[in-house]
Amino acid sequence: MSRIARILTLLCLVRAPITQAQLVRGTVTEGNTGAPLSGVLVALVDDSARTVASALTSDRGLYGVRAPSAGRYRIEAKRIGVRRYTSAMFDLATGESRELNVQLDALLYTLPEVVVTALPLCKRDDRDGARVAALWDEARTALAATQISLRDRLFSARLVRYVRQIDPATLKVIDETRSDVQGVVDRPFFSLPAESLSAHGFWRKDQDGSTLYFAPDAAVLLSDRFQADHCFGYARPSRDRKGMVGLQFEPAKRRDVGDVRGTLWLDARTFELRFVEYQYTNLDDFADNLRLGGEVHFARLRSGAWIVRRWFIRMPQVGRSVSPPVGLTSTAPSVLVRSVVYRLREEGGDVTAEGLRVYEKPAMLIGEVLDSLRRPLAGARVRLDGTPYSGVTGASGTFALDSLPAGNFDVVVEHADYDAIGLKAASADAVLAEGETVRLNLRASNTREIVSRLCPTRPPARDRGTLHVSVRNAATEGPLAFADLAVTWLEVSGSGANLLSTTRQQDGTSDSRGGISFCGLPSRTLLTLNRRLGSDRLTPMDTLRLNQGEIARRVARVPAPRP
Repeated sequence: MSRIARILTLLCLVRAPITQAQLVRGTVTEGNTGAPLSGVLVALVDDSARTVASALTSDRGLYGVRAPSAGRYRIEAKRIGVRRYTSAMFDLATGESRELNVQLDALLYTLPEVVVTALPLCKRDDRDGARVAALWDEARTALAATQISLRDRLFSARLVRYVRQIDPATLKVIDETRSDVQGVVDRPFFSLPAESLSAHGFWRKDQDGSTLYFAPDAAVLLSDRFQADHCFGYARPSRDRKGMVGLQFEPAKRRDVGDVRGTLWLDARTFELRFVEYQYTNLDDFADNLRLGGEVHFARLRSGAWIVRRWFIRMPQVGRSVSPPVGLTSTAPSVLVRSVVYRLREEGGDVTAEGLRVYEKPAMLIGEVLDSLRRPLAGARVRLDGTPYSGVTGASGTFALDSLPAGNFDVVVEHADYDAIGLKAASADAVLAEGETVRLNLRASNTREIVSRLCPTRPPARDRGTLHVSVRNAATEGPLAFADLAVTWLEVSGSGANLLSTTRQQDGTSDSRGGISFCGLPSRTLLTLNRRLGSDRLTPMDTLRLNQGEIARRVARVPAPRP
């Protein structure tokens, strides 16, 4: 056999399984209008009620599913907000290609009735059985569509991953780092297999003593194992969940491992899945377990594909608190050691893709900054503390920060005049919600407020002044910590022959940023700034006089101490 003939034979052998594949294809349209429907979940189900293939319809309503072998099958089609379509059973021969078109009802915005044929859900209240089953059918359609969209790589997106440090009491962001990836998103995040989570829990101790936390992804939520381990119930929306309807889940009573409870929140009008929120259970060491958990947000693109558009998982960073014995009944010394959450670590991601609906927007922060005399403060940098998001005020003192993430942030204003004394010009809290524009008007600190911050142990006095010194390394011009300086002056008392002059001295040591504040200095008096080389050795560096209430600034260049 020639080389070409061998290649042709090999190609025929490779192609043979494809040409013999069993294919069901068709178009899904709306019954009233005949319009093609995109994003409809179409499943090929065998005679044992097992889904063997699935797909989402294209923007022209087309679908195609391949059967693994000849057999007896039916087609199911589910459009969110519309009753599930189920065809009659049909035989599919080896290599057969069958066309089966589907017509679905129009959207009526009422919760469709369902016939439960899959694993029955454990329900908290049998009176809500029909409603729970119907909500679960809508939610699992979105979850399955999300899996298929990822599997078939139906969209290209930008994924921004972040890690935040959060104050556990206020949920304020302390620090944030970000990285982003552009392209086809394989899996924004993933969890462990449902069987492992069922057996060992959603949080568990690692071999090194640390604790591992896992989030439920779409595959876990859809699994028979998760449904068997949890009971479901109807959740009425609170004020901050207005316009939604909820399907709660909680661990079955027999569950004694670290598990999750939470709610799947659906749009109350369209019944599209919006997000899943969850909290960890059996965390007896911590007083407030509700802050430990996370959210997974979903969205439908105009193409019909579904994506996980935002997610986060919030975990504790734990320290140890040691307390002395409280009672008097103990006959031996004892201490109480308990775990304390001193900070939360939040890991998450934001996914943006073409075709996201208009209500899925980032937050925006706008406002103005005024100086202490309520005039516009131009050239000030406004930033979300701990994050890379910032902007600069214009001549009118206004600013605008867009494309911001949701969260609770410290807004910090920095200006050269305040930087020189090591202070922020202004700060305020801002709670940003997704798609919301928040306005924040800020005023820079006045003289009295600045003195109070520079001299917290010495109340500001109108007849006194303040001197702030920035100490720099004489060789490198960098800030120099632990440099010893002193301010000296002559204090005159008495009169005539009883006139006395006394040298007064105020000592200071530079902080980690090289700053020293000398507080409550006399006004209209000649002051000498000295380098302090010992308890009684001073080297003069500068002289100045302060007006009443003045805050003066000086730079002192000092040789770094020898190692």
